[in-house]
Amino acid sequence: MFQQQNNIIDQQLPYNYLGTASRFTYGYDNKYFAEINLGYNGSEQFAPGHRFGFFPAASAAWIASSEKFLENNKIITNLKIRGSYGAVGNDRIGGSRFQYLDNISVSSGGFSSSLGTNQKINVTSLGNANLKWEVAKKADIGFELGILNSFNVVLDLFDEKRDNILATQESVPILSGLSSSVLPELNFGRVENKGYEFELNYKKIIDKNFSIIAKVNYNHARNKEIFSDESELPADYAYRYRQTGYEIGQMFGYVVDRYFIDAADVASSPVQSVGGHVSRPGDFKYKDLNKDGVVDAKDIAPVGYSNVPENQFGAAINLTYKNFDFSVLFQGVSHVSQYFNMTFGSWEGWNYATRDLESWTVDRVANGLPISYPRLTTQTSPNNIANSFWIVDCSYIRLKNAEIGYTMPKNVARKIGAKELRIYVNGLNLITWDKLPTKDWDPEVAGDRGENAYPQLSVFNLGVNVKF
Repeated sequence: MFQQQNNIIDQQLPYNYLGTASRFTYGYDNKYFAEINLGYNGSEQFAPGHRFGFFPAASAAWIASSEKFLENNKIITNLKIRGSYGAVGNDRIGGSRFQYLDNISVSSGGFSSSLGTNQKINVTSLGNANLKWEVAKKADIGFELGILNSFNVVLDLFDEKRDNILATQESVPILSGLSSSVLPELNFGRVENKGYEFELNYKKIIDKNFSIIAKVNYNHARNKEIFSDESELPADYAYRYRQTGYEIGQMFGYVVDRYFIDAADVASSPVQSVGGHVSRPGDFKYKDLNKDGVVDAKDIAPVGYSNVPENQFGAAINLTYKNFDFSVLFQGVSHVSQYFNMTFGSWEGWNYATRDLESWTVDRVANGLPISYPRLTTQTSPNNIANSFWIVDCSYIRLKNAEIGYTMPKNVARKIGAKELRIYVNGLNLITWDKLPTKDWDPEVAGDRGENAYPQLSVFNLGVNVKF
C-alpha cells in the first residue's frame, strides 16, 4: 500500500505525509500462523535526511486446540497462544511544526540608537536539524482459552519501551545565555511501560426462555520515566528528582503530619517555611523529611499515585428471560490520585460548604468534636498547597448504566401495525463508590478545584422502541 497525503487547513502551509506499508501473512493447516508488517513512512516534521523511518513488526500464533490431542476435547474448546514484537513511529511530537528550523526574527528597538538602524535580533527558539521519529518497541504475549463453549478467557502480557521522545533540555546551565524555552528539544527521553490485560467472557443459552451474556475485564499498566534530562536537585533535598524514576503524572507535595495544637506546638516544631505564611494553631503541620529543622521545598515528596490510573476494570451483564431483558455496566479505576484544591478558606466572601463547619477551632478541639479541615481564614494560608491532605485517592467503581426492558407479545405489536414493540427504562451514572472525603467532588474530575467542575449527571430515561 502506498499513501500520500496533502492536507490544507485554512491558510496554513499544506501538511504532507508519505508512506508505504507491506503485510505478509502465512497460515498452515488452521494451526500455525505468522505475519510480517513493514512500514516506511515520511513526515515533514523532520529535516531532509531524517524524514523517513522504517518500522517493522512480526507476530505468530499457534491454535493448539486444532491439534489432535485437543481436537475433540469437550472441556477445552479453544486454546490459542500468540506473540508479537514490533516498532511504531510517532511524528506528532511537540506543539509546533518545523521544529528543525530556527525561529529568529529582527525587530526595531535595539539597545543603542547610535548603532546603525537600531535593530535587535530576537531568538524565539533554536531548531534541531537532527530531530527524529519517536519510536515505541512493543512486545506482547497472549493466551486465549475457551471452556465448554461458554467461557472464554483472554490474557495479554505486554512490555513497551519508548525512546527518542522529544524532551526539553534542563541540564544546560543558564550561563549559556539561553533559557530552556529557547533551546532546541532533543530526542533523548525514554519511558518504559509494562503490564497485563485480562478478559473473561461468558455466553450461555440456558433454554429458549433464558440466556445470559457476561464480561469482566481488568487492565494493569505501570510506566516509568527512565530519562528526561532532569537536573538532579541538591543533596539536602529529601527527593532529588520529580520525574526520573517515577510514573508519568506522579503527584508531589508536602506530607501532612497533623494539625498544630497550640502556639507552643508551633514554637517547638520545625519552622514551616511554606507559602510565605507564619503557621498558627489549626494549620497543617508538615513533616521535615530531610531533618534540617525547616520545612520548605526541600521536603516535597511523592504523594499517592500518578494522575493516570494504573488499573482500569469493568463488568457487564445482559440477561434475557422470556420477554424481559436486563443489563448493567460497571466501570472503575484504581491506583490514581488527583489534587483537589478547594482554595480552602483563603478568599474573603468564599462560598463555604456545610463540610466547612467541621474545620479546626479551639472550641471543637476542647469539646472533642470531629475535625475534618484546617482552620478557616480569609488570609493567605499555608494549608492551600499541594499536600497529602488535598492529594486524594480517586479510585472508584461506578454503576455506569442499567436498563430493564419488556418486549410486548407480537399480537399486541400488530394492533398498532408494528413488527416489534419494546418498552424500557434505563439510567446513567447511577451509583458511585469512591474514597473521596466528600461527595461534593467527582473522582473522574481532574485538576485543581474539583468541586468547581461541572458534575457528572445522573440521567434517567423511559422510552419505547417500535419496529415497523
